[in-house]
Amino acid sequence: MISDGGSKRAGGGPTRRPGARRNGGVGAPVAPSHAVFVGDFTYLDRDFEELAEVFFDLGAEWAKEAELSAARQRLCLTEGHPRRSASAVTVPVRLEPVDEEAMTPSVDADLELLSLGRGHCRLALSGRYRTSPDGASDRDRMAMQRIAEMATRRVLNDVAASLSPSAP
Repeated sequence: MISDGGSKRAGGGPTRRPGARRNGGVGAPVAPSHAVFVGDFTYLDRDFEELAEVFFDLGAEWAKEAELSAARQRLCLTEGHPRRSASAVTVPVRLEPVDEEAMTPSVDADLELLSLGRGHCRLALSGRYRTSPDGASDRDRMAMQRIAEMATRRVLNDVAASLSPSAP
């Protein structure tokens, strides 16, 4: 019988799982990356209907402030198409590092404005990023988590400030 590198045809013997590689060599399966949650929220003392129209407009001041906030952190922020329901407006966003060598991960998130009743809203930024499958150390993974948390928190707080009424 002809050997085909570990599997045998009729007659039994050891077989490999489809797609499995021997000896962990070139083309060996790569450890899967894992999605990690990151998010924060804040409250706004503003009426939802008043803010919903502004929030739905990607050309509004809040969107410019979100982009500036990201740029100050050497991140690029892109917004998707807003979605609106009776009590929420959700804008998908992506934060990506400008520098490929940065420890900051790319974060896919939703920036969401929720109604909490008359005169109160909750602004939340929640998303996920993928860990590197290259066997990063625990210290590197912890640093990446902290950096992702700080980046999302800063963008969230800058957007909240732009949606809050100006101080006299």
